[in-house]
Amino acid sequence: MYVEQQREAEMLLRMGRGAVLDASWTRAAHRDAARALADRTDSELVEIECTVDREIARRRIEDRSGTPGNLSDATPDVADYLASRRDPWPTAVKVSTAADQRAVARRVIERIDGAAAPLSDRDD
Repeated sequence: MYVEQQREAEMLLRMGRGAVLDASWTRAAHRDAARALADRTDSELVEIECTVDREIARRRIEDRSGTPGNLSDATPDVADYLASRRDPWPTAVKVSTAADQRAVARRVIERIDGAAAPLSDRDD
């Protein structure tokens, strides 16, 4: 999945388009490959890690599992497995997804816009 997603993203980036790579990104090696892609294409990379309490995640997965058209293969066991083998991700901006979807989307857009601002415009 990661290889194909990055192949498609590289094609878009080389055409001057943007790309969002949405995955669990639990392994540092996958994130390193995404950084290399950004370097190869002279693209700005914004790393965002969505976080949520395990119980909220478990409840959402269970609620979603019976929904018609649900394409997710996530189960509580899969989520626990991924969490157990997650590499640290110190370069990511963490965004809690505990709030409603619109609030989370606003926070993510703010993070992306903030990362895209020229260094002189940032509040670092």
